[in-house]
Amino acid sequence: MRRTKCRKFVTAAGMDSHISKCQKCGKRDLSDIEAPQRRLYYNRMLAEGKGTYGGGNTNIVEVDSENEANLISSLTVNDTHAPVIDLDLPARLLPSKTPGHFHLYLDVEMPHDDYFKLLKVMSEVGLVEEGYYQASVNQQSSFVRTQEMAIRDTLAR
Repeated sequence: MRRTKCRKFVTAAGMDSHISKCQKCGKRDLSDIEAPQRRLYYNRMLAEGKGTYGGGNTNIVEVDSENEANLISSLTVNDTHAPVIDLDLPARLLPSKTPGHFHLYLDVEMPHDDYFKLLKVMSEVGLVEEGYYQASVNQQSSFVRTQEMAIRDTLAR
């Protein structure tokens, strides 16, 4: 099931990979769709340099404004999740030719089987298109434009 942020709610309608258009609202450029409103929290121990933000910490309280917060959650005000991921490895996020789309480079090597497990799960939860996953499987590798091409395409807009 594909999940797309559309207006102020999450839908299972998703993106039509052939026409790159949201099936719910009809927008072709998803860059102007509002980001999910994530819940904000304050952790006193973290603020005092005495703790971390994970591990079932009981010192976390929800707050109303970014000025009060020192943590942001994947949990949204709609009780859904918008991924917030602490990557413990080098990574780069570069703009794609399509406005509002990006290419993610995780700069760590992994075995073939692990990589295709990662792509499969990302496809199943709607983070990458099913067609991209299938093409990667068929080609035994995934491909995106080079950084030079992405920059040239961005500047040409």
